[in-house]
Amino acid sequence: MLASAHIHHPSPCSETSSAASSSPPSTYFDPPKPPTLTITINPPSPILPLLNPSSGSASASTLAGSAPVSAPSAASGYVPSNISNNPRFGPVAGASQQPNRPMFKTSSLPSAISPLDPSELIQKYLVNTSCPRILIIDTRPYTQFSQSRLRTAINICMPSTLIKRPSVTLSRLLDNLCPSARSRVESLDNYDAIVVYDDSTTIPNNSNILHTLLKFNNEPEYTQKSLHYLHGGLISVKNNNPAYVDTAPLSLTPTVTDSKLPSPMSPVFSVAFAASSKCFTLPSNNSTHVNLNNLELRLPAKINCSAMPAWLAEIVKDKQSVRTLARRFSVIEDTERARLMSALKPGNTKQTNNNPLTPKTSYNQQEPVTLAGVESGTKNRYNNIWPYESTRVRLHYNDEQGSDYINASYITTPGSKYRYIATQAPMESTVMAFWHMVFDKNVPLIMMLTAPAEPGRQRCHIYWQTTPKGPTVPKIQNDECEMDANGGVFGNLTVQQIHSGERILSETGNKVIIRKWQLTMNTDDNKVTNPMVKVVTQIQYDHWPDHGIPAHASDLVALVNLKREICNGGNNSTEVSLPVVVHCSAGCGRTGTFCVVDSVLDLLQTQKSVQSPKFISEEETSDNSDMIYQVVHQLRRQRMAMVQSLPQFILAYEAVITAISTFPELVAAGP
Repeated sequence: MLASAHIHHPSPCSETSSAASSSPPSTYFDPPKPPTLTITINPPSPILPLLNPSSGSASASTLAGSAPVSAPSAASGYVPSNISNNPRFGPVAGASQQPNRPMFKTSSLPSAISPLDPSELIQKYLVNTSCPRILIIDTRPYTQFSQSRLRTAINICMPSTLIKRPSVTLSRLLDNLCPSARSRVESLDNYDAIVVYDDSTTIPNNSNILHTLLKFNNEPEYTQKSLHYLHGGLISVKNNNPAYVDTAPLSLTPTVTDSKLPSPMSPVFSVAFAASSKCFTLPSNNSTHVNLNNLELRLPAKINCSAMPAWLAEIVKDKQSVRTLARRFSVIEDTERARLMSALKPGNTKQTNNNPLTPKTSYNQQEPVTLAGVESGTKNRYNNIWPYESTRVRLHYNDEQGSDYINASYITTPGSKYRYIATQAPMESTVMAFWHMVFDKNVPLIMMLTAPAEPGRQRCHIYWQTTPKGPTVPKIQNDECEMDANGGVFGNLTVQQIHSGERILSETGNKVIIRKWQLTMNTDDNKVTNPMVKVVTQIQYDHWPDHGIPAHASDLVALVNLKREICNGGNNSTEVSLPVVVHCSAGCGRTGTFCVVDSVLDLLQTQKSVQSPKFISEEETSDNSDMIYQVVHQLRRQRMAMVQSLPQFILAYEAVITAISTFPELVAAGP
């Protein structure tokens, strides 16, 4: 039988531990104090003769029983090599010693990564409300995270065999987040520091903590940020500052996070949605994490307040304008949150709207909404953005599953002549549905407000030309679908590009791409003799990042003017009244901002006022005259998350102010 070694670590609650904790270590990489080694000799085994009885290390009585003896010395004649110089077991008397070193040297860590003491975390980041913004990441398994976690922490847990791979980039790592946490990392530039922790790590070594931090450190845009691991982990905070540990239990069923959702009516999708609906988070619920000190109302050099309506002039003159707008945006968010939580309640009946392009004059918060397409997983680009049943666009043809669904919504504003279809960016599986919608709804113009891809993520399928991998074949119906660089065939609908060019926007010099297509519908009756032909134009603008804003508000004003130039050509009132398709990636943030600015400028030009929404609370009556605030409220009632973030909400004001200052003929003297 072999001798067994038992290592005794002092309890964190023992006097020894308390005394040691009273004097902080000189560096976070000092090795722990060597534990006591006790060896218990079991019944005789072949290795016992190697012990020298004369050394006193083992007496005859010890050999016969199992009494403990002291640690072996070099004089004993037998010192296992894996014990003699192992820092875990401490020094062995008489053996050649080497200085103990931590398993991961300070010099081995990138300079941007450093330890953070729990007391510093609390005092610098958690107690001080005016402190720099911090993102706290918990790398423990979700089952542990669901039981307790640092306040405001998000969970990123990936198997160590995967996270160590160079192919797993930061983008792929963040794709594993649930929707509520994903909104926290969409704008990582807003954070000044990132802290990663597990249970009790004091030295990162080759752990998930280190590899998570390295993912951030390997991205050039994050090398200037403070990257920390929490020294001692969650246990250290629990022992010393339990008030900063959130122990409220979370659901043990994380929400669906993969962008490739299960197929429609999949049991997996239904279960995941049922679990997530209990703690549903708005797709736009990231405004609470915006540092207002980093935001400003960007105004043009020359402003004529006398040409502005009174409500807009007040914003310009308000020294706390950002905080005023943040308060109003918070009301918009709270109103939508209540609306969606009501929609998620069981037994909510479906709505119908025979004429969704007829705008209402007011919207009642108590009027229920019903989400559409929740079960259509593969047809939704994101798993928390769905249209409402009352305003969704219905296709004139049904797919192989008998569905007329597309993730698109009719958008209107009372008093404005303009109409929109707000939709998500087409996916490979929805290209046919997208083009049929454009044809069936007589769409004259497509506003594309996203780049096809942003760093690490695809934002929009290239629905007008072939991809580098070869012809795109949307997997919808059994019809033949083929595409090339100039268009494609989608069942009985042919799309042919007839023009492509660029145009430079005023002032900023940014370019937009303008394409024009001819759409031909061939049926059995008119395939040869009288095919139906329509022409549609596309404006592609690539300089607007997701969840962000363009570098200049004047770009948005120029896009509005370009849209009107194309749709108002020849002053054709029929063209003006036709719906314009507007899409970004999700079809709500950038899309909503464009629709708000275009609608508000139209309302100001015709000197009409929007009817005050009846659901605005009494304490907010002072904001009723704010036209942008009201229009956002009304658009949110037609499609969720329209104008998705506070910076986009502020951008709407910047664009309207810039338009009035640049094009004073849009508005008469302010009321």
